[in-house]
Amino acid sequence: GVPANVAASKREGESEAEEMGEEEQAEPHARFWHEVPEDERRLWEVLGWTQNSWNADAPEPASLTTPWRKLSKEERRAAATLGFDDEAWAEQVAAASRGTGH
Repeated sequence: GVPANVAASKREGESEAEEMGEEEQAEPHARFWHEVPEDERRLWEVLGWTQNSWNADAPEPASLTTPWRKLSKEERRAAATLGFDDEAWAEQVAAASRGTGH
């Protein structure tokens, strides 16, 4: 079996990873583009993000202010994989519309 202190440590690490994941969805652009894992970058790219737009060197993509129902199936699938649902996406669109997005 796994020693209790190792199992407890692993559980704590999993909890921290989950918390970090929640923070990343709320503030995805707190990281530089090169720090985003490649598979996650591909999902953001489906939504129109590029290294330049992510790093604020270019305009943000149109998807940032596009309502969930108007996203393409591929965009909705990418957004869902990133942890968004229609409500979370609506919050992000509202924040972007107020100028407080990303």
